[in-house]
Amino acid sequence: MSDSILQLDRVSRTFGTTKAVDQVSLDVHAGEIFTLLGPSGCGKTTTLRLVAGLEQPDNGEIWVRDRLVASVPRNTFVPPHQRMMGMVFQSYAIWPHMNVFDNVSYPLRIRRMKRAEIRERVERVLNLVGLDGLESRPAPMLSGGQQQRVALARALIYEPAVLLLDEPFSNLDSKLREQMRVEVKQLQKTLGITVLFVTHDQTEALSLSDRIAVMSDGHAIQVAEPKVLYEQPEDSFVRDFLGKMLKLPGTVVSVDGSGKLEVSIDGGSQSVIAGAHVSKDLVVGNAATISVRPEDVVVGGEPGAESNLLEGTIENLLFVGDRYECYLQLAGNAVMISLPRDTRKKEGDTLTVYLPEGAVSAWQPE
Repeated sequence: MSDSILQLDRVSRTFGTTKAVDQVSLDVHAGEIFTLLGPSGCGKTTTLRLVAGLEQPDNGEIWVRDRLVASVPRNTFVPPHQRMMGMVFQSYAIWPHMNVFDNVSYPLRIRRMKRAEIRERVERVLNLVGLDGLESRPAPMLSGGQQQRVALARALIYEPAVLLLDEPFSNLDSKLREQMRVEVKQLQKTLGITVLFVTHDQTEALSLSDRIAVMSDGHAIQVAEPKVLYEQPEDSFVRDFLGKMLKLPGTVVSVDGSGKLEVSIDGGSQSVIAGAHVSKDLVVGNAATISVRPEDVVVGGEPGAESNLLEGTIENLLFVGDRYECYLQLAGNAVMISLPRDTRKKEGDTLTVYLPEGAVSAWQPE
């Protein structure tokens, strides 16, 4: 695409007999936050290191701003310091023997820039990350959030083409993580910089990203905007990795021409119509798994609804502050939904729930 700033074309990296990255192709647009999301060992950090030049691919090619920086077939490899990228590591990598100014200015000093220009750039970037006035503070006297800001400032100081962030919030407490997510998003908007972000945290990915690549076993399973991934997963791994999912097993009893599908559950005593994602190979008589996000479940039924109404028994109610976690025995399966904190329901009560057709998907059983 014309606005592409980073492209990976069938890139692979193998360690021994393990394929950490397997034929990954990605297209990152200028000015977006593009996130690699997945569990530990899925290949996301290795992909980031391939982009940075800290690893060499076994196959494929990597392009930055129409410049080839790595290619196995063309025997090309541009070293990290020539790729115009800034990187923030999980550990921040702040030099303890330097103060804030020296840490941030280091990339410019090794490029032998003039002192006046170095000072001007450092002052500007420290102001951007909220560290103005702390130029002389020694690194050991910085808080975790301040250390992260120093690492960000150092990565931004020479105006990189792409900013690489490798689990940058993992060492911060929960409140500071929330604060830094907002600050990084605002900083990215202000600068218009392209960010390649690695995380295993779903909330970070969904809240920060313009697009996300969900990774598993070295593959990019699905690439899409956060809302699309959450509401329209194309793969059962993506479905289960993002958020929570209420799942019930059953048997397909009918399929109509519009793509909707009816599944009987609880031995045929109840049925549910799926009108969202429906696996293509499901036909009448097949076993199927229906799924719906717990937040889409309508507690107490739906006025006028004639289908997708299920009854269950409350087994456990756990008060968690803003709501109750309700563990419901539904169609022979234990599922969890939320009830408002002013609920009058108690354990042992019968509860009717409605599953909206447009929110219900049907999948091949795993």
